[in-house]
Amino acid sequence: MIIISLNKRLDEVNDNRLKELIKQFDLLITELNAKELPDETVNFLNKEIEQINISSLNGKELRKLLSEKQSFILKRLEKHHKMVPRSYYRNQWLIMGMVFGVAIGISLKAANGHLSFLGLGIVMGMAIGYAIGDSKDKKALSEGRLLNIIQKNTFC
Repeated sequence: MIIISLNKRLDEVNDNRLKELIKQFDLLITELNAKELPDETVNFLNKEIEQINISSLNGKELRKLLSEKQSFILKRLEKHHKMVPRSYYRNQWLIMGMVFGVAIGISLKAANGHLSFLGLGIVMGMAIGYAIGDSKDKKALSEGRLLNIIQKNTFC
């Protein structure tokens, strides 16, 4: 089965952020059409895209709808098929590294008494998180689970 396309045309849109969201959504559909997905997933995706297609929203409301639907689709793909956009794991582990880096920095500060070790711990945690996340992204790429898109959070 083929995933239906978005019927929102770029030449009819004046909003640059909306154009970017439409391009990103179209790229997601193209990427998913290249993958072997079960019929159940394709039906789900078609229903979500059809809700956008029948929508009469414009401007900010349409940007919000597109952003929500894209996030919802990507979360479902990650949950059911372990498919993720590029840099997904790197970004998650970078944040986790920062959190653990604070703990490392506090322990270094406690051991040495210098407040500068707090910042060093955060940097060390970020570097470790970046390395772990990058290796997970490479593993997802080798397993064919990585979608060649970057999820941009375009706030309305």
